Amino acid sequence: MGQGNCRNRRVRMRLGKFYGVGIGPGDPELLTIKAMRILGSVPLIFVPKAKITDEGMALQILLNSVVNKTGAQLQELVFPMSKDPAILKPAWTIARDAVLESLRQGKDSAFITLGDTAIYSTYMNLLAELRAAEPSLEIETVAGISSFSQGAAMLNLSLCEKSERLAILPCLSDVEGMRADLMRFDTVVLMKVGRRFTDLREMLRGMDLLPYSHLLLKMGSPGELISSNLDEVDPEKVSYMSLVIVRKAISGSYGE
Repeated sequence: MGQGNCRNRRVRMRLGKFYGVGIGPGDPELLTIKAMRILGSVPLIFVPKAKITDEGMALQILLNSVVNKTGAQLQELVFPMSKDPAILKPAWTIARDAVLESLRQGKDSAFITLGDTAIYSTYMNLLAELRAAEPSLEIETVAGISSFSQGAAMLNLSLCEKSERLAILPCLSDVEGMRADLMRFDTVVLMKVGRRFTDLREMLRGMDLLPYSHLLLKMGSPGELISSNLDEVDPEKVSYMSLVIVRKAISGSYGE
């Protein structure tokens, strides 16, 4: 009886540890020491397959830096740019199962994401899928430098001070839907501007906010552009990996 129990007992290998690593906006020098340490310690790094050219370029620059230093194996995961559940569900299942296959072999594995892990990141969606499948999975999430933090630094600009209010928003197809937020907040960061740039610029002009607006795109990558004069920007050059920071006048007072 004891031998039968031994034969029937399923011995399960230890799950590997899963890391979600923010790798910053595109400049390899902005990879944190912790990110490099973790990426150098895992045998497998999962990479979101680039859906657009400039995102792919930023990822490639960073991956070249990481792989050259760590020798890690890379595996792409596909996440379609779609809202159709019939397209999304199978893709997410394939991505989840690919990661689980590695983890169930006892391999520590990492997933990288541009910018920070907590801001409009595919990583958090993948994490939810993995947790549902393996509730006991050991997870470590590593923050990265966000694109807007780096953008503000490149402009030598504060995003908010004292009791000022800051909003971080995706740039909507209907730019008018952002008018109330632009009126309400002291600083508004609009991410992934892309083809909406012309309509956004005209709305900002009508709100007298154009002088307080700054465009940044492809930071740390070839084709980087930083402009505080949006009228001089060619809309054809404004790609998906772009953001606009609208920072209303700063008082300059150090009082409360």
